[in-house]
Amino acid sequence: MFTFKKIRSRLIVMGMTLSALPLVILSVVTVYQGNAMIRISENETSQLAINDLDHILKGVYAMCQAHQELVQVSVNNSLNVARDVLESSGEINLSLDTIEWDAVNQYNKESLHITLPRFMVGSRWIEKNSDMNVNSSVVDKIKRLVGGTCTIFQRMNDDGDMLRICTNVIQKDGRRAIGTYIPRTNPDGTPNPVVSTVLKGEIFRGRAYVVDRWYITAYAPIYEGSVSDSDDLEGKKIIGALYVGIPQESVSSLREAIMDLKVGDTGYVYVLDSKAAYVISKDGKRDGESLWDATDLKGDFPVRQIVGKALASSEGEIVEHMYDWKNPGDNHIRTKLARITYFKPWDWVIGVGSYTDELNKSTQKMKATGKKILETMGGIFAGILIVAFFIWIVVSKGISTPIIQSARYAETMADGDFSQSISFLQKDEISILGKSLNHVSKSLSEMIRIISDNTKALTESSTELNELAEKMKSGAEKTSRRSSSVATSANEMSLELSAVSASSEQASSSISLISTSTAQLTSTVKDISQNAEKARTIVLNAVSQAANASSKVDELGVATDEISKVNAVISDISEQTNLLALNATIEAARAGDVGKGFAVVANEIKELARQTAEATHVIKTRISGIQMSTHSTVQTIGGISAVINEVNDIISSIAAAIEEQLASTNEISENIFQTAQGIQEINDIIATSYRSSSDISKNIADVDKEALEFVESSNNLNTKAESLSAISEELKQRIEQFRISGKKT
Repeated sequence: MFTFKKIRSRLIVMGMTLSALPLVILSVVTVYQGNAMIRISENETSQLAINDLDHILKGVYAMCQAHQELVQVSVNNSLNVARDVLESSGEINLSLDTIEWDAVNQYNKESLHITLPRFMVGSRWIEKNSDMNVNSSVVDKIKRLVGGTCTIFQRMNDDGDMLRICTNVIQKDGRRAIGTYIPRTNPDGTPNPVVSTVLKGEIFRGRAYVVDRWYITAYAPIYEGSVSDSDDLEGKKIIGALYVGIPQESVSSLREAIMDLKVGDTGYVYVLDSKAAYVISKDGKRDGESLWDATDLKGDFPVRQIVGKALASSEGEIVEHMYDWKNPGDNHIRTKLARITYFKPWDWVIGVGSYTDELNKSTQKMKATGKKILETMGGIFAGILIVAFFIWIVVSKGISTPIIQSARYAETMADGDFSQSISFLQKDEISILGKSLNHVSKSLSEMIRIISDNTKALTESSTELNELAEKMKSGAEKTSRRSSSVATSANEMSLELSAVSASSEQASSSISLISTSTAQLTSTVKDISQNAEKARTIVLNAVSQAANASSKVDELGVATDEISKVNAVISDISEQTNLLALNATIEAARAGDVGKGFAVVANEIKELARQTAEATHVIKTRISGIQMSTHSTVQTIGGISAVINEVNDIISSIAAAIEEQLASTNEISENIFQTAQGIQEINDIIATSYRSSSDISKNIADVDKEALEFVESSNNLNTKAESLSAISEELKQRIEQFRISGKKT
């Protein structure tokens, strides 16, 4: 796993994480809420679009219903007028005379040649008239009075097939549609509703297929002798029917109103019949075109499905159908939504359709706006992160730089350089650490300076001691040589008393000189001993100061331990906060919808607790680093203490050696004193009398013996002086490792 060894890197990473985390959370929440809002908006917009389509559809349905009712009322009134006109024209009967007809089925166009009695109205019979320019008295009069179309039917047979014998309904060739008939049974085998109703003696009102188109109609039975529906018609035979009707699409305002309806950019309202043929198409351009076999890109028959759903729906029910469609010239497939209802009186499948992308245009705009908002937020967040990055660089530098300086300062002291100091501008714990390090450095510098001064004094004293030892050695050798000469010439002492006396005087002078030197040596050794003891005291003080510095650093370690305890308390508080957030979440869940807001707050508290735990862990890591640095400082001071203790041991050795030198010097001094006394006795003997040479030889032998002992003592003193000089040099070299006040000690 990748780790950052430097505090500055960790601070930058942690800071950027803490800076980026809220932005990421805010971005996620914003995106989530934005998407939720877009989804809600999309659903609401879709529902509003569907509602708008339904409103349009219901409006068209209501218009058709109103038109149907108005037309039907008009047709009913026209039927009443037609019945009155026909009734006033005379009694209706069938003549004994007959007439031949080529009757054509209006559905399948099959022709039948039949013979029927003439249809009489009063004294006149209804003649065949297919020419619109020739007046047909009854039906044309009714048209002039009420408008619309009118037809007189004659029953063809016992089944009830009705033949048009007089009409103003026009065929496609522009002629009156006489000679066509309505069969009792439709081509699909079902009873024709018009014929069935009329044969029951009832009036049929509603939509009916007339010749080649649909009409809003009314059919009344014609009884033999009358068209009245009075009670005295019971038992009378139905010989025909009277029809009045208006074309279903006769009111142009309804068609125009339907065609003028627009949905979205390209949506429109259309009308199909139950055979999937256009009744009203977009702009009327495809009226009459059959869409029964129209397929979509999947090979399905969407129009058939639309018609099927419409016919299966209940009255006034609105159903939905969606399908993929691609018009000629379009670049891509689009999904189309159709809301459909069935207007049964006219057999109309009324549909309103539009592409879903047009219906959801507002949602697309919201998505685009949301995208722009996210892009703007992304730019803002990027700017914030950049600013935060530079801020954390400055902050991390402000923290890491003093720590690095302190570490380098400690390394400098560990290398023996106490001439430097450290200072920080900020007033915080790091500044306190710097002051403590400066205090340690100052104390150690002072102790080392004192030890250095004493070492210099010891070096000077050892040098003087070496010089004195050389002098003593030289004098001892001279004395030994002279005593040897005296011993050799002992036999001649009697003859050369004057020479012996002179030699004795010279020996006495040398002994005096040696005694003086010995006294100086003794004084010097005493001074050296005192200086060594003083140096030992200073070293002990340095040991105490080092121990005090170690104690201070230990106190710093205790302070960091106390901070660790505070950090542990913060961790406990974080855990308790997390537990409280968990309990709050549970209570919010129990509260249901009422607690949703509280649950959000609980989640935020829980997140804060988690962030606090992470920050506490980071603080704990930093404190561990400080504790490690403190431990290193303690080890460094321990090393200094070890050096000082070693110096103390060396000085103690020097002191012991000087004590031995002092004892030897005292012994030499005593021997020299004794030698001086012996020489003095010799002088006294020479002065008083010339004793026998044997006594002189004996005394000279004693002198020679003492001289040898003096040489031996001088050699020992020289050895001790050299040892002291070596120890002093070693101490000097160790002290020179330290640098105080910008120069070597």
